[in-house]
Amino acid sequence: MSPIAHPHHGGPPSCPPDRLGFRDVPRLWRLARLVAPGRTTGQWAARLRFLAAAAAHRHHAAEFVRPGPGPLGRLIAARPEMVGALIWPYLHAGWDAGTRLCRIREHYAAVAAAPVLDLVPDQVAGFAISGSGWQPK
Repeated sequence: MSPIAHPHHGGPPSCPPDRLGFRDVPRLWRLARLVAPGRTTGQWAARLRFLAAAAAHRHHAAEFVRPGPGPLGRLIAARPEMVGALIWPYLHAGWDAGTRLCRIREHYAAVAAAPVLDLVPDQVAGFAISGSGWQPK
């Protein structure tokens, strides 16, 4: 088993135990339209793949579909299409959807632990990297 594979179906202990349910279907469909906009056959197929991935990885997707307070919740509120990581090869093409979502969640948990990094998503555009680190533009 690779070091990034989940040892059991529920994912690593750091992933939330919450699951998606039937009450989440309307929101999932709205998100699917953001993840795969358009009316082509390919876009409809991508929406169905997204819904199937959400069902298959309902342990991991719940926090992205029903975000709470905190850095991850603010990101999802600002960019709800971020849940497209369920079907997009985001971060690492070899990771399954559950691993991708857990890694994103772990990243934002680390951001929550370091308040200086907790920026509103639109604030990030107001900073630039200089030789001495992050500086306001």
